[in-house]
Formats: sequence, structure tokens, C-alpha cells
Amino acid sequence: KSFQVQLYRLRLSWCFHKPEVEHLVRYAPACVRKDRTFILAAMRRNRKSYLYADKTAKIWQDRDFVMRMVQIRGNTLEYASEYLKGDKEVVLAAVKEYRHSIRHVSKTAGMWSN
Repeated sequence: KSFQVQLYRLRLSWCFHKPEVEHLVRYAPACVRKDRTFILAAMRRNRKSYLYADKTAKIWQDRDFVMRMVQIRGNTLEYASEYLKGDKEVVLAAVKEYRHSIRHVSKTAGMWSN
């Protein structure tokens, strides 16, 4: 990974208050806001961190990343790829964490046919 991503991961480990984490993520460079490890670590410290993650990054197509995100905050299902919005396990994890995340489920998903 780039030096910049490593530096921000280190800075995140020094943040003890939620506003500090939010500020760090909000003003991080684009390459950092695309880094799955940084975003997941930030989410564990402040559940609002997803607001500043790059929503167009490929991390939202990664099932493992999305599963971890929805387990922390269910409404992050909104940013998952269309395919993952139809993944039964991902959807159930999201709805379990936040019931209103059902509105982000893919309407064309095969799970609706059962």
C-alpha cells in the first residue's frame, strides 16, 4: 500500500474520540477513503465514518467488506453493488442490524421469488 494510506492508518490508531475519527476520514485523500482496511477500522471507532468513504470505489463490490460494513451499520447496504444488494446473507445481516435497510435491497434479486 502507499505510504499515505499507511500514514492515515497510523493516525487513526491515535484517534480516541469520535469527532477526531470523523474529521480524519472526512479530510483524508481519495486513495485513503478507498482503502478497505482504513474504512473498516474507522467504522469500528465511529459508525458515521462510512459517510466519507468513497462510494464509487471497488470495495463496495467486495462481499467480505460489505458484509462487515452492514454488520456494523446496516444502512451501508445502500452503497453495495447491485449484486450484493441481492445477496441473501448480506441483506439479512443488514436488516438484522437496521431493519429499515430493507429499502436498499435489489428488487430484481432472486430471493423475492421464494
